[in-house]
Amino acid sequence: MTRAQGEFTMGRFYPESPSIALENVDRTGMPDSVPRTWILTTRDRTLSVKSQRRSIAAIGGAQTVIPIDTCHDLMISEPNRLAEILVDRCRLYSQRSVPPYADTDPRRVTPPLKCASLPARQSCRQVLRYRAFPIPRGPCLRAVEGLAWYSIIHVPDAHLAQVFDEFYRVLIPGGLVLLAFQVGDEPRVLTNVFDQQVALTFIRRRPRQVEKYLVDSGFHIYAELVREPDDDGFASTSQAYLIAHKEE
Repeated sequence: MTRAQGEFTMGRFYPESPSIALENVDRTGMPDSVPRTWILTTRDRTLSVKSQRRSIAAIGGAQTVIPIDTCHDLMISEPNRLAEILVDRCRLYSQRSVPPYADTDPRRVTPPLKCASLPARQSCRQVLRYRAFPIPRGPCLRAVEGLAWYSIIHVPDAHLAQVFDEFYRVLIPGGLVLLAFQVGDEPRVLTNVFDQQVALTFIRRRPRQVEKYLVDSGFHIYAELVREPDDDGFASTSQAYLIAHKEE
């Protein structure tokens, strides 16, 4: 890392559960058809190359391993290279009859929302574009997985059913969708973030409420996890994680 990158990283350390690295995982029931790529960070002092190769074996192998001479925080030390790899993988698999992901060309699909500093009206316009994915109907183009990582917290209740209907439409039979959202009954409204004036609303929901929307759209609930809040000032509310799948 450069000195500036190191200072950026050191200024953003937060407490993190060791379970992320130590908890056993089980891929039983997950589709084997999803291609796996592993970026091997060869100067990683957090996870050695040997440790990374053990992890690759633990997930059942990877079709592609891309070694890069950099540290653990690749997204900070080599952000452009990482972006190139991700775009190349999406383009490679989008040429197949059953690609692993929906079309991610930014000219056609709005990327996942990063809106901590966006005015509410601007963020709302971006989110609502998810109500209709520009993916043609028919069997030729479908996604194996869908990810809504803290995206639905900006989608009003009146549009959530349509969003999940679109998720269901673009997934192949047996496809999965992963959602993360904040748990609660009342929205959280922010007016100042990182000393920036914003008008930002986080819509909190109960897991059962979101599950009902998913089931109504045709999904089957695969797994649910609710993490209790921390008192560190960053995760002050419960967080929910849901995996749902489209029946084969």
